[in-house]
Amino acid sequence: MKKLLFIIPILVLASCNSNQNNNTNDDYNYEPEVTHNYVSSSSLTIMKSVDKDVVVNYAKGHAKQTIRKSDLEGNATSYLSNLEAMTYFETFTEDELYYRFYDGFQDSYGRVINLKEVWLFPVAGAFILKNQINTYEKLNQFNYQYQNTSLTAVKIGIKANVPSYVGTYYHYCVNSNTYDVASYKVNMTFSIPKMETPSTLCEANQANCNWQMVEATNQSQAMSSFQSDQGNLCTKSYSLLQGSFNYLQSLLKDINSSYNLLS
Repeated sequence: MKKLLFIIPILVLASCNSNQNNNTNDDYNYEPEVTHNYVSSSSLTIMKSVDKDVVVNYAKGHAKQTIRKSDLEGNATSYLSNLEAMTYFETFTEDELYYRFYDGFQDSYGRVINLKEVWLFPVAGAFILKNQINTYEKLNQFNYQYQNTSLTAVKIGIKANVPSYVGTYYHYCVNSNTYDVASYKVNMTFSIPKMETPSTLCEANQANCNWQMVEATNQSQAMSSFQSDQGNLCTKSYSLLQGSFNYLQSLLKDINSSYNLLS
């Protein structure tokens, strides 16, 4: 039986660039110290100078897909496969469509390995940022899939400490008969006290990861498996958040070279 487990706060150990000076006795290997100007996230605004109308007009001509709410509602298969989108339609109630930008790659089997997405809900002026990495492995008769995902929603003109920055780790194992023998899912919430303009999240050693195992076929085994590598797995999802920030920052620059994600 899959049961709700408990929350454990941990420290994200590595993700942003270090301020460490890497010089050695060999002058030729000297690397100057990198100085960062990190600012409290409550003092930074997301897309402060961005004009929503300009962004929407760009999306109309450049988005890779236009997803309409009416099309999802009228098709049971589409509805079920887009429950995440329907959740945001319920949140941004005046929007009847969203524009989808994405970038990623697949393996030789056609399986998605990495996918970065930005969804623009035009009326709300909201961007959904999603970044997902899948890893596949086969050991004897067992097939493993490991999935790290980050997801956050940002709106033009809100303070940077307002959005919820979240990640998910999903571990799924089946045998050759596709019988689920071991799976679990962990949700993460990242508190990010400091960020750096124009688009860097924070010093990693100042960002906490609170995680909650929300389902597992075997609680003790799943807990042991995740805890043995929790720092690395939380860091992976956290790094995907930064990847989402970078992707949106790049998109904003394509629209207007003066636009920045954080200011």
